[in-house]
Amino acid sequence: MKTASQWLDMFKKYSRIRSDYALAAHWGVCQSRISQYRKGRLKLPLAFVLEIAETLDRDPLEIIVSLAYPKARERDKAGLKDVYFRVALRGITNEMAANSRAYGWRPGRGWKR
Repeated sequence: MKTASQWLDMFKKYSRIRSDYALAAHWGVCQSRISQYRKGRLKLPLAFVLEIAETLDRDPLEIIVSLAYPKARERDKAGLKDVYFRVALRGITNEMAANSRAYGWRPGRGWKR
């Protein structure tokens, strides 16, 4: 499962935001908040999670569950894994389909670029 830092990096990549400073300006927060989100000291606000999900074309539930998993009780982790992988499968499938349009395997010719 992805960490908050990984989700933020993916969001920055897809949004063409180059730094945490620019990300902080985009969301109207101070740069130290971005650092605290990355380290897990602060939870990402729901509005930010929804924006990340929309930008990455992912289900917001995938992000919410992946961020909640590390702090969940042991007896709840199995259920969270089931939900995460069911939802993540759809997001990964969409991402792979989008990537295959630009790059992909061509029979007899190898990888096209």
